[in-house]
Amino acid sequence: MGNTRVPECDLRAERPVCRLYLPFASGNDIKLGTRPGGMAAFPAFVGFGVSDISINYFGEQINLDDEFANFAITLPETFAIDALAATFYNIQTGVYGNSVITVKAQLYHADNSANIFKPIKETLLALKPDFYGNTGDIKIACAVKKGINLKINAGSRLLLVFYSEANGGRGITEIRGYASAGLTLT
Repeated sequence: MGNTRVPECDLRAERPVCRLYLPFASGNDIKLGTRPGGMAAFPAFVGFGVSDISINYFGEQINLDDEFANFAITLPETFAIDALAATFYNIQTGVYGNSVITVKAQLYHADNSANIFKPIKETLLALKPDFYGNTGDIKIACAVKKGINLKINAGSRLLLVFYSEANGGRGITEIRGYASAGLTLT
């Protein structure tokens, strides 16, 4: 048989960079609202063609033990969040007076053994344009953030959250529409 030797090489070094694209869509329309002072009221959780509104006021963390719905995804490998894009398609005609409504989207993160999610600040998106005054015309607001490059460990869980904030006017607002997003992991 002779001398058969396997050539030495580092297969990982030759492996092309793989990207994983995850699409999110609300399916049904979601209702985002604000409380007095313009703070976010109840956020929406968006999955893969499904969504639900939280039963709790928006806060610094989200405890899915307290919710009726769980749209968190679990990562099978360690990835880096590369980019996030989000869109909100307004379908409600509303009168907000002097209020300016900003729809926001953000990823939240929890360890594999926890149901308490904390915001990933690097993924916060303020969708533009803002909604204001009489929103009789249907508008689409969107935002894209690239080059995030944030490592997330295997087994970690991600949750996509949409919410709104308002400035001016009464501060109490409600807006309805369809939400979608795309996430790139490398």
